Amino acid sequence: IPIAIRQASLQGSNTFRLQDRCSNVELAPDSECVIEVRFAPSAIEGASGQIVIASSAGNARSIDLQGNGFGRPVIDVAPTQIDFGVLKRGATPKPRTVTVGNSGSDTLLLRARRVEGDGRFTMTDGCPDRLAPGARCSIEVGVDPVGAGKLAARVVLAHNAAGAPSEVSLSAAIEAIQPPVIERFEANPATIQGPRNVELCYRARNAQRLALEPAGSQPQPLTAGGGRQAAGP
Repeated sequence: IPIAIRQASLQGSNTFRLQDRCSNVELAPDSECVIEVRFAPSAIEGASGQIVIASSAGNARSIDLQGNGFGRPVIDVAPTQIDFGVLKRGATPKPRTVTVGNSGSDTLLLRARRVEGDGRFTMTDGCPDRLAPGARCSIEVGVDPVGAGKLAARVVLAHNAAGAPSEVSLSAAIEAIQPPVIERFEANPATIQGPRNVELCYRARNAQRLALEPAGSQPQPLTAGGGRQAAGP
């Protein structure tokens, strides 16, 4: 004899979700339909409920539901991108701060924290291995502007929250050094015969030192920028 399923309803806690494919369905002998139940707790607590099925087979049938919610950590990382801009070689840029927080309801486990990429980026880790709900910590990121060119790396944070690992991208560029240019170079007298002193007048840019290299002698350092220098035999 076929059975008519009139309604499948959910009673009790609203943390249970019902996906009903049986209401208003007539079941032939040896056939079936499916009711799916999901548990989506919003707090760390127990919950209970019932599925009540009304049919043509007589009294309503019920299925008891029970579940216990537990907490989960949620990681917040800010910022997720740091650009130090264009840096002069040898400068000391101010470190940047990355803030790590736990906005979830369970302990956030912070595992490996490291910098991957260009080794000129540095990291000072101020975070513990366990971060309680609502707690925050910070990581300092710096860069050593040596060499030349563009720098790229990332801070990688392994953890037990969803979306692991978290990353912070790092970038910087080191200002290119312009080649030295001699804008003016004069000798007085311009021509000599035999050993004698010569006065040199020069002006240069993009250089810290110039080296005067007379033929057959060691280079003589001169101060870059401009000035006068006496050179003798």
